[in-house]
Amino acid sequence: MHSNATLLHKLFTSLDNHDHKEMSACYHPDATFSDIAFNLKGRKQIHAMWHMSRIPGLLKEVYVSAKADQPVFLIGAYGGAAAMVIDLIEGKDRAEATWEFQKAAPHAEDLPALYAKFGIEWESYEDIIGFLRAKGVVGLNPLLTEDENRELFRTINLMRMVELVVSGLSRV
Repeated sequence: MHSNATLLHKLFTSLDNHDHKEMSACYHPDATFSDIAFNLKGRKQIHAMWHMSRIPGLLKEVYVSAKADQPVFLIGAYGGAAAMVIDLIEGKDRAEATWEFQKAAPHAEDLPALYAKFGIEWESYEDIIGFLRAKGVVGLNPLLTEDENRELFRTINLMRMVELVVSGLSRV
């Protein structure tokens, strides 16, 4: 197996195993990492990100996008994290969007101190959910009407999903 393939296998196996130490060991000491929420330099910062990423991915991305006033297109008919975010926006509580649920993850009890060490604000699930609920359906995606957003939340018709997203994007 080529060395790059070996490295990628190690990275994704570590990701599957929630092994932040092995994941960060896959990065060069001077590596950079950036996504919607992070702009990191060096293996140490990347390790901290893998170690302390505590908010489920889609919830984090919706929250970061909403804070930046970026429109969010949520398709929830197939369940998963998008359906959870839709439920939260609509006022339905979900156990998996609580610290009580998430603190069962490995090393979770250490996270508040780690956040403080790196100077990262600890935002509670209650604060995140409250912010999203205050934004509301149209506040999360003003490119669609409330009825269009709700249709996008529920439709299982793939062509209609595409129509709604394209329609919203055409309003930019």
